[in-house]
Amino acid sequence: MGRSGLGRLCVGAKADIVLIDFDNLAIGPVYDPIRSLVHLANGSMVDTVIIDGQIVLEHKQLLVCNEAEVLHSAKTWAQDSWATAPERHWAGQTIDEQFPRSLKPWQESVSPPQLQLNV
Repeated sequence: MGRSGLGRLCVGAKADIVLIDFDNLAIGPVYDPIRSLVHLANGSMVDTVIIDGQIVLEHKQLLVCNEAEVLHSAKTWAQDSWATAPERHWAGQTIDEQFPRSLKPWQESVSPPQLQLNV
């Protein structure tokens, strides 16, 4: 690429580093780390991320923002977006008309049904 600040780990070089936790049952005993990384690893195995020298994720905890606040904000945005979906659809369809749910939303009943066991 013709850039001296890439492709090496040293002072002044740009570096993004991802540390993967290979010590779990999902990936199992590792014989070939590269093959295991490609075929078995997933995002939940990322332990630490360093971007340009700044640790942004450490021990699976985000350090650059509050995850609960981000998730709450995303849920609020999604609810607003779903509620106003007809305004953006060419035929004015609701989100449920465009994408019917696989399962009906859970609703608490007044009294749960009684199970009878035939013994």
